[in-house]
Amino acid sequence: MERVRWRERAIGAAVAACCLTYSGASASASPGRDVFLGSALSANAAELAQPGGDLWWSQFLTSCKDLGPSRARQVSVVMDMVAGGASSKLESWARRHALQLQWYVNELVAVLSGSPARLGSALGVRVDDFISPDGQRFYSAKVQPGVPAALAGEVAAVGRLSNYKDYSTAYVARGGLSPQALLSAYDAAPLRAQGLNGAGETVVAFEIDGYSMTDLSKFTSKFKLPPFSAADGFSEVGGEAGAPAGETDMDLETVREIAPGAKIVYYNTLQFASGSASFTDILVKAFSDVAHRYPGAIWTLSIGACEKGFTYADLNAEDQAAVAAENTGTTIFAASGDTAGLECVNQQDWGSVPTQNDVGVWAPAVLPAVTGVGGTTLSVTSAGAYTGESAWFYPVLGQGTGGGTSTIFAQPQWQVGPGLPTPSRSVPRLVPDVAAVGDPLTGNAIYNGGSLTQGGGTSLATPIWAGFMALIDEYLHRNGGKPVGFLNPALYYLAGHSPTYPPFHDVTAGGNNIWRNGSGYNESTGLGSPDVYNLARDLLALERGR
Repeated sequence: MERVRWRERAIGAAVAACCLTYSGASASASPGRDVFLGSALSANAAELAQPGGDLWWSQFLTSCKDLGPSRARQVSVVMDMVAGGASSKLESWARRHALQLQWYVNELVAVLSGSPARLGSALGVRVDDFISPDGQRFYSAKVQPGVPAALAGEVAAVGRLSNYKDYSTAYVARGGLSPQALLSAYDAAPLRAQGLNGAGETVVAFEIDGYSMTDLSKFTSKFKLPPFSAADGFSEVGGEAGAPAGETDMDLETVREIAPGAKIVYYNTLQFASGSASFTDILVKAFSDVAHRYPGAIWTLSIGACEKGFTYADLNAEDQAAVAAENTGTTIFAASGDTAGLECVNQQDWGSVPTQNDVGVWAPAVLPAVTGVGGTTLSVTSAGAYTGESAWFYPVLGQGTGGGTSTIFAQPQWQVGPGLPTPSRSVPRLVPDVAAVGDPLTGNAIYNGGSLTQGGGTSLATPIWAGFMALIDEYLHRNGGKPVGFLNPALYYLAGHSPTYPPFHDVTAGGNNIWRNGSGYNESTGLGSPDVYNLARDLLALERGR
């Protein structure tokens, strides 16, 4: 794997590696794609972030109120370097203008920052503060800068000098996807139109925080869904894990909106967290208990820890507990993490320069018996129709879909298909297996803290898949089939065998801190996101041997 020279770390790297946390890697690269350690989006993803280009931006600024010279403490701009060129001009130029310089992607991308006056003067533009028509305050150059003459031949292009962020209306309506919009975006609406709502299925949410019944009630009332009551199939095991932190509310609400007829179980994972219990202890006990209580259920886990914190024996124990549950027809989904491939950043190292030690994947998502779920940025039309996705990734914040390669597990024999190497003992397990929307700007509408907001993280994508699986299993039951149980072999088989109905949206744009997406399997978004109706029909045909 190529290493990148980091001068400074982008702000705000995220999740503690050694602790039990919510989601809210050395191997050969897959054929035809780059492996990188840095922060960059593909051209397609950049286009999504800047709709309409310079003409659109100029027209947008004329609709905003100009407040005069910016009072921001610091502003920044991205520079794309000429491939194969030097970087000495830019380094000297940055020093001369007293600007901070960060390098990414093997010095193919630079980020310059400084005061508005200093950076603006260096680029020959004026940076002002603006207020958008909807009230957002942001800074922007009045005229976007070009490549300075002194940097010609070394800098290929200069990015947008602005911190305007509100592109959510380009993807989903403000306030998030409604239940119907979420169903429509992933083609689950045809199943619901057949009267399928998850009836007869059980979804167990493994949680480490409590839930707010006030938020749950507001959600079900607003969207006219069955309440979270015992009479409507809601139960809890082990009491509440603690005060509500938002994660559990999102998990429960997401499953309810997709599969309103399913039984939903809140499971307190921390009931086994005695002073001496390890993460493995907790998961093995929880997995075994839930398998006994709810054989054949669908599990959603938005919890995890850095794989490198475990031995093979630890993870093999967790995997065996998962296999035992799946032998009863259980399907298990787990979030891949929200630190964009740096899932092993230790808590005390936040803000420091990342190293190869920080690169890693989350367990239990990496377990071979678990379906790991990554996150995307979703784009839909005003009518809610699917138009595309890219890998969810916020480079400056250090947030985005987790994923990469295991340092413990070899690639399973079933993990084959387009974009994947031939499995062998020398090739690692890759994760995630699939993906769904995880970008908070494009997520679904949820109630949290008494207010309507938008869900996000791979811990949103995971209950989305669990809810869809409840609909799919009900579809299979209705048509003489059986629950899928362990899902991964079927997923990869379908990806490599051109089934009648295309079951996945191939997420080719974007990437995370480590991996750049391409066609076929990707280490940030797996096989892609689901076309639920197609996937249900393909799985039924697979069971029937057609």
